Amino acid sequence: MRRLAFLLLLAACAPRPALARDTPEREFEGVYELGFERHTFRPCGSRETWWVGIAPAELQRGLGTRAFVRVRGTVGRRGGYGHLARYPRQIIITEVVSTSDEPCGG
Repeated sequence: MRRLAFLLLLAACAPRPALARDTPEREFEGVYELGFERHTFRPCGSRETWWVGIAPAELQRGLGTRAFVRVRGTVGRRGGYGHLARYPRQIIITEVVSTSDEPCGG
């Protein structure tokens, strides 16, 4: 019983994706990648790569996924996100609008 209580307490303290948002939901176009310790989105025309906090299952096709996408979502405030907190922002993707073979509108 103590072990169960400890595990429940530990789970309650685990970090969760930050849902505080700086921007209203809008469309973004860019490159989505899912790999080992990498779940990222790089908007077209930006030097930044953002951590993907939440994404629809249709994007998460397994490690090695790379797609050019147009998505709807919200971007979190500046901080340290993702693996080793190396990404300056986090995006919460709520909808996949389209996918393409051509990067950034080709």
